[in-house]
Amino acid sequence: MNDISSSEFSKFDDPMTVSTSIVNECKKLQISCDFPPLKLKSGNGEQVVSLLNQLASKALKRKNFNFRNPKFEAPKNIEEQGDDEPRGHG
Repeated sequence: MNDISSSEFSKFDDPMTVSTSIVNECKKLQISCDFPPLKLKSGNGEQVVSLLNQLASKALKRKNFNFRNPKFEAPKNIEEQGDDEPRGHG
Protein backbone atom coordinates (compact mmCIF):
# COMPACT_ATOMS: atom_id res chain seq x y z
CA MET A 1 0.00 0.00 0.00
CA ASN A 2 2.75 2.43 0.84
CA ASP A 3 5.55 0.81 -1.17
CA ILE A 4 7.00 -0.75 1.97
CA SER A 5 7.99 -4.39 1.76
CA SER A 6 8.65 -6.69 4.66
CA SER A 7 12.05 -7.47 3.15
CA GLU A 8 13.20 -4.07 4.40
CA PHE A 9 13.17 -5.51 7.89
CA SER A 10 15.52 -8.20 9.13
CA LYS A 11 15.06 -10.63 12.00
CA PHE A 12 18.24 -9.12 13.43
CA ASP A 13 16.80 -5.57 13.57
CA ASP A 14 16.05 -4.03 16.93
CA PRO A 15 12.37 -4.76 17.73
CA MET A 16 11.80 -1.22 19.03
CA THR A 17 13.20 0.27 15.82
CA VAL A 18 10.94 -1.95 13.72
CA SER A 19 7.91 -1.13 15.90
CA THR A 20 8.63 2.59 15.63
CA SER A 21 8.98 2.31 11.84
CA ILE A 22 5.65 0.48 11.60
CA VAL A 23 3.87 3.16 13.65
CA ASN A 24 5.45 5.93 11.55
CA GLU A 25 4.40 4.28 8.27
CA CYS A 26 0.88 3.75 9.59
CA LYS A 27 0.62 7.43 10.49
CA LYS A 28 1.66 8.28 6.91
CA LEU A 29 -1.25 6.12 5.76
CA GLN A 30 -3.55 8.03 8.14
CA ILE A 31 -4.10 4.94 10.28
CA SER A 32 -4.80 5.67 13.91
CA CYS A 33 -1.87 4.69 16.13
CA ASP A 34 -2.63 6.35 19.44
CA PHE A 35 -0.35 4.02 21.37
CA PRO A 36 3.41 3.79 21.86
CA PRO A 37 5.45 1.52 19.54
CA LEU A 38 6.31 -0.59 22.58
CA LYS A 39 2.77 -2.07 22.35
CA LEU A 40 3.66 -3.63 18.97
CA LYS A 41 6.95 -5.12 20.10
CA SER A 42 5.42 -8.34 21.45
CA GLY A 43 3.55 -9.00 18.20
CA ASN A 44 0.25 -9.68 19.96
CA GLY A 45 -2.39 -7.89 21.95
CA GLU A 46 -5.21 -5.42 21.40
CA GLN A 47 -3.10 -2.77 19.64
CA VAL A 48 -1.56 -5.29 17.22
CA VAL A 49 -4.97 -6.70 16.29
CA SER A 50 -6.44 -3.22 15.92
CA LEU A 51 -3.58 -2.14 13.66
CA LEU A 52 -3.87 -5.28 11.52
CA ASN A 53 -7.62 -4.74 11.23
CA GLN A 54 -7.13 -1.15 10.08
CA LEU A 55 -4.45 -2.19 7.56
CA ALA A 56 -6.66 -4.95 6.17
CA SER A 57 -9.65 -2.60 5.90
CA LYS A 58 -7.56 0.00 4.08
CA ALA A 59 -6.18 -2.63 1.68
CA LEU A 60 -9.65 -4.01 0.92
CA LYS A 61 -11.01 -0.52 0.35
CA ARG A 62 -8.12 0.28 -1.99
CA LYS A 63 -8.92 -2.87 -4.02
CA ASN A 64 -12.65 -1.89 -4.10
CA PHE A 65 -13.51 -5.16 -2.37
CA ASN A 66 -17.09 -5.51 -1.16
CA PHE A 67 -18.39 -8.22 1.13
CA ARG A 68 -21.59 -9.93 0.04
CA ASN A 69 -23.97 -12.18 1.88
CA PRO A 70 -23.23 -15.86 1.29
CA LYS A 71 -25.60 -17.88 -0.88
CA PHE A 72 -26.44 -21.31 0.51
CA GLU A 73 -27.97 -24.12 -1.48
CA ALA A 74 -30.91 -25.94 0.03
CA PRO A 75 -29.89 -29.32 1.50
CA LYS A 76 -30.90 -32.33 -0.59
CA ASN A 77 -32.50 -35.58 0.67
CA ILE A 78 -32.46 -34.79 4.37
CA GLU A 79 -35.07 -36.65 6.37
CA GLU A 80 -36.66 -34.68 9.14
CA GLN A 81 -36.24 -36.34 12.50
CA GLY A 82 -38.54 -35.50 15.42
CA ASP A 83 -37.14 -34.53 18.81
CA ASP A 84 -38.76 -37.55 20.46
CA GLU A 85 -37.10 -40.11 18.17
CA PRO A 86 -33.89 -41.76 19.37
CA ARG A 87 -30.71 -40.66 17.61
CA GLY A 88 -27.91 -43.10 17.00
CA HIS A 89 -27.57 -46.59 18.42
CA GLY A 90 -28.20 -47.52 21.98
